[in-house]
Amino acid sequence: MSLCSAAASKPDNANVIRRFGNFHPTLWGDRFSTYANNDKVISMWQEEADKLKVKVRKMLIDKNSTEDTCYNGKLNLIDAVQRLGLSYHFEEEINEILEHIFVHGDNSIGDSDLH
Repeated sequence: MSLCSAAASKPDNANVIRRFGNFHPTLWGDRFSTYANNDKVISMWQEEADKLKVKVRKMLIDKNSTEDTCYNGKLNLIDAVQRLGLSYHFEEEINEILEHIFVHGDNSIGDSDLH
């Protein structure tokens, strides 16, 4: 059999009949398949995110909690921020805290487990 006759004997894709799945309708409807680009809502979310960034930044640079007894609290806060994937917003503050702990800290941090 030649190559031309083998190609001619294959069925045409236009004539292929496929079965449809008999799926139940989704519980969510089309709620997540549509997206309304509402500038007012987006700006409200952006303002809320900016307020929360300022609040976290204040928690990180709080001078009252840079004493030796609060190093564990600072490290736990840094750990939480990093686990949430938000550390790129606070890189300078985190680096300053870690440098301060490295320079001024003592070995009491190692006495208690962070986890």
